[in-house]
Amino acid sequence: MRSSEIAAEPLWTVREAAAFVRLGRNTVYEWAASGKLPSLRLGSRIRFLPAALRRWLAVQVDLTRRP
Repeated sequence: MRSSEIAAEPLWTVREAAAFVRLGRNTVYEWAASGKLPSLRLGSRIRFLPAALRRWLAVQVDLTRRP
């Protein structure tokens, strides 16, 4: 990912990320803390790069389609 792509999209909050991946906020917090979900920690806040979540979700969908 180029730095210009990162700057173009605002970071998502836990609420926005949870809505995108269709998980509960508690699950998003837990998965972000464990590294299962790509996230950034900015001080005490957790934020998400939309492009990183899109890639992560695409991989998850691909894994479920494999025999």
